[in-house]
Amino acid sequence: MVNIIPFRGIRYNKQKIEDLNLVVTAPYDKINDQLQDEYYKRSPYNFVRLDKGREEDKYNVAKHLLNQWLEEKILIRDDEPNLYYYTQEYNFEGMKKIRKGFIALLELDEFENGNVLPHEHTLSGPKRDRFDLLEATDATFGQIFMLFSDSQDIIIKLFKQIEENTPNIRVYDDDKNVHCVWKVHDPLLIKKVQDEMHIKKVYIADGHHRYETSLNYRNIQREKLGEYTGKELFNYTMCTFINMNDENGISILPTHRFVKNLNDFNFESFLSKLEKEFTITPYNTLDELYNNLTDKQDQHVYGIIAPVGNQFYLLSLIDERLLSYHFPKGFSHDLMRLDVLILHKVILEDILGIDEEKLRQQTNVSYYRDRIQAFELLKKGEYQVGFLLNPTKMSEVKKVTENGQKMPQKSTDFYPKLLSGLVVNYLKE
Repeated sequence: MVNIIPFRGIRYNKQKIEDLNLVVTAPYDKINDQLQDEYYKRSPYNFVRLDKGREEDKYNVAKHLLNQWLEEKILIRDDEPNLYYYTQEYNFEGMKKIRKGFIALLELDEFENGNVLPHEHTLSGPKRDRFDLLEATDATFGQIFMLFSDSQDIIIKLFKQIEENTPNIRVYDDDKNVHCVWKVHDPLLIKKVQDEMHIKKVYIADGHHRYETSLNYRNIQREKLGEYTGKELFNYTMCTFINMNDENGISILPTHRFVKNLNDFNFESFLSKLEKEFTITPYNTLDELYNNLTDKQDQHVYGIIAPVGNQFYLLSLIDERLLSYHFPKGFSHDLMRLDVLILHKVILEDILGIDEEKLRQQTNVSYYRDRIQAFELLKKGEYQVGFLLNPTKMSEVKKVTENGQKMPQKSTDFYPKLLSGLVVNYLKE
């Protein structure tokens, strides 16, 4: 059972901010130092100053700026509760695609109840950061990307007529993808969406840290009050809901792993250990390797880039039955067959000695969407070896989450990201 409600969103005032492209940003966890500097230069009202400031006292600065921008009407709060219909037009592997969803508040629920299903493990550092920001500002700034299953696409079709109107927001992200948002305050339409969502489960695609942070914040607020109705805004969190059955809208990118800080690492010795369980095929260039990797998405294959980036190999698992030697007895077969978990357990942990604790500490492994960027860093000596993967499949995400299991962190990279700065959820009435 899933409960969603409309809310009075906070948005940029277009009478004050004529070009919204100058103020919206990527999600906070995708903003590196260089991009943060770029956002600061674009506008004194860029959303990064709220969501990921660079000031030493950044949380209190965000609180001050939020209040100031509301007073100056840089930001305005809608007078009535709305849903917000949200579309993203983008190109993916040479195809034009459009992802459609809606923004609403989701009633927070513990994972063990089986209504909200995670698929990745989380880290304490990002949760602490998001909690400190939420506690200081009483606002949630970023969208949690939620999936639901709707094979007939009933829910999104309810918004079809909305698209005939001019969107309230139309902006481009840094990849030139088009993002549009419409306010939806038709009570009948909202009730139909609520009724359809009520019988579903939702799956966290992106935003695990933010969801767990909102749960923690809710519990603390309940303890402070002692008595509560369950209708207070801290009982909800802001999400964008997307139909996982829409093949034209769901795109997942791979996240590659690059390894550093290994003591006494010898690449030739490493290859000889891999030969026991993988067929190893050499290639001459990164492009040649990657093309052969992507051609074999129905197999357990991995690309390996040697130190200094002068050797390229494709690994192909010889026999799935060999995996049982690397996993505990009774381990889930669904998880055991995930490419990303095979890489983590068989190669990173059992051969290279990078266990789960080292992964949590992020001492040995860095994660990259852009294989070219990571390859250049490896050639400069910043990494000892690189691993390229194919993307996790949507069917795998659904199967794992429904079985109550979790993938390693950075197992999925849904594209494009949901923009930040479109709508803010204020937890004050």
